[in-house]
Amino acid sequence: NKLRDMLHELGSSRPFDPEQAEFINISGFKGLHTTEILQAVTVEVSEDGNEIARTSALVTEVVSKVAPTTVFLVDRPFLLCGCVRQPLEWHPEIPDNSALL
Repeated sequence: NKLRDMLHELGSSRPFDPEQAEFINISGFKGLHTTEILQAVTVEVSEDGNEIARTSALVTEVVSKVAPTTVFLVDRPFLLCGCVRQPLEWHPEIPDNSALL
């Protein structure tokens, strides 16, 4: 798992170690740890605006998404910056392009 390996290289190895992981508040028992992390990112850019959808999951969760019509393969680390304003009031059908003006 490349994402797991990258997190190890960045120094985040405790969640993957059964002896050091601390998820007692999630499960109620000691020993729960992460074995893999899955992530899928879809960025849709159109004339009407931008829409970004990200799905992350541990191996115990089911991850599904609709495949994008255009595939942009990123085979190395990259940084995508964005700003979330009032996430509880987000309406994907009404894009906010004010940051682009």
